[in-house]
Amino acid sequence: MQPHDDEGTENQNPGNPSMDNNGQDWLRGEDVSMEIHEPDSSVRPEGGRYTGLIWLAGFALAMGLLTVLGPKIVEEYSYAYSRGQARAEYDVAKVALKEKPLDGISTMFEFVASKISPSVVHIDTTTRDLSRKDLLYLRDTKGQGSGVVYSSDGYIVTNQHVVSGAETIRVKLHDRSVYDASVIGIDSNTDLAVLKIEATSLVPGEWVEDHEVKVGTMAWAVGSPFGLDQSITSGIISGRHRRVKSSLFPSPADYVFKDLIQTDAAINPGNSGGPLVNANGQIMGINTSIIGLSYQGVCFAVPAKIVKKIADEIILQGFVNRGYLGVYPEMVSYEYAKKNGLADTSGAFVKSIAPKTPASKAGIRPGDVIRKWNQRIVESELTLFNLVANADEDSIVKLVIYRDGSELEKSVKIASRNKELRNGLLKRESSQSLEQQSHD
Repeated sequence: MQPHDDEGTENQNPGNPSMDNNGQDWLRGEDVSMEIHEPDSSVRPEGGRYTGLIWLAGFALAMGLLTVLGPKIVEEYSYAYSRGQARAEYDVAKVALKEKPLDGISTMFEFVASKISPSVVHIDTTTRDLSRKDLLYLRDTKGQGSGVVYSSDGYIVTNQHVVSGAETIRVKLHDRSVYDASVIGIDSNTDLAVLKIEATSLVPGEWVEDHEVKVGTMAWAVGSPFGLDQSITSGIISGRHRRVKSSLFPSPADYVFKDLIQTDAAINPGNSGGPLVNANGQIMGINTSIIGLSYQGVCFAVPAKIVKKIADEIILQGFVNRGYLGVYPEMVSYEYAKKNGLADTSGAFVKSIAPKTPASKAGIRPGDVIRKWNQRIVESELTLFNLVANADEDSIVKLVIYRDGSELEKSVKIASRNKELRNGLLKRESSQSLEQQSHD
């Protein structure tokens, strides 16, 4: 054995005396057990430092661009998505319309307009008024409205308020020809008037039967709103038997409830006198009034059955035979019925009575409730109005009156409203109201 200086330096690799126990070759100063050597981290080339800086700068630039351009990119993407969605909807609708076309509905609307248009006329009026500044100076005020051809020989139906007080009336037909018109007669209670022009071979409107007019029925209004003749609007029948107070007469005795059709078809100033028609182009009524000063979706028309009756009487005799009772009726309120022991609110409550009239002569008083008319139940004040209007002059009517908890029978002789108007009674006499009676 050979001596050794240190126990820790003993050669443990006898096969290679130049290596120690850790594989270190002391002759070459190399670690032969490692084939790859990591460089010292403390010694890096200068290029690596610049690479890091460039990477950081690029990252910062990218973030800046993203901050600036990001919203625009998102916006463009949103637009692109919306356009794509719209295009998809367009393609779907295009295919659907080919399979289920709406042309049929559109064509129906066109046919309605084509059928009724030849029967609709435009009306221009001039009214001579005194100047506010100089009472000796007369000026002409122009007005406009619409009308319907009632017969082929030149009779025209319109509203009374369209031609009331007019000095000149001109009617323009569908073919643009213009005629001077004269007033044959008016009926203030229904706001109707009949005109006559010297023309022939006109196309009269077709009138519908009353029972065919129902709530929900499609409706078209034709006329000259704001002077735009042959304009057509659409809607539905919103209601029937509507009550509208007449402003034509100031006296309560002449307070009139009208049995009107309600529609949401757009009716504006200038539409007055024009027709309200159904899907067959048949006239359901004559447009007469609206709620407010302009269209609000609540408009009214005189029913066809009333228009025809009034027009026929005016053409035949120049006026309308209408009965006259002399009462100012109102609806029976629920509170009144409950307080006075009435089973329901049917009847017409007499608010006031004009003196020297059939009602006052028969002993009817303010506060009475008219319950029956010749054994017919009076459903409302509108029912009473229609019964009186259609009654013959000098006819005797038996009325059942509710007063002070009991029913009374009264016989009344119906007068002629036309005679009363001619005599000036309806304009001169004041009514005896319920309030006045309480102070007498």
